[in-house]
Amino acid sequence: MKRIFLLGSCLMLILGLAGCNSMKERKAEKTINTYYDALIEDDAATAYDVLYLYDDVDTHDKGTILSKEESKKLYQDKWGAIRDQGYEITGFKVGEVEYEDGHSFWHHIEVSGEKDGEPFEAKEVAYLKDGKLMVGSSDDDYAEYRNGHMDTSLTE
Repeated sequence: MKRIFLLGSCLMLILGLAGCNSMKERKAEKTINTYYDALIEDDAATAYDVLYLYDDVDTHDKGTILSKEESKKLYQDKWGAIRDQGYEITGFKVGEVEYEDGHSFWHHIEVSGEKDGEPFEAKEVAYLKDGKLMVGSSDDDYAEYRNGHMDTSLTE
């Protein structure tokens, strides 16, 4: 009887741990979809709401010192600056999930859009940090204007 109980407990633990990652992946995918759909729809306010905001590009650890009002205005100014230059996101595809250590993971995203009427494609990674979306590395030159980096020099 002990053996059956032990085996059942181990099985439930394994399934529970696997389910946790699955739930986290689904939450991340939902947040990713919300962000990129908002960019496609030119809804900077919704994109801003799901982003992790940070000042230090090297560590990302401390968030931003800007108030919510200041950071929201800065984000909308950054988004407006690239929209005025003919930049738009027209589509995206959530690709594979990559795990680092069994619980830390990120999604690979393929982004498509237009810059001055010319189509482009970019690859980037995104993950959740403190429940918000962190857009990591990207080969899109304008990604810094739409991610959570609160760099005021981009709008000056």
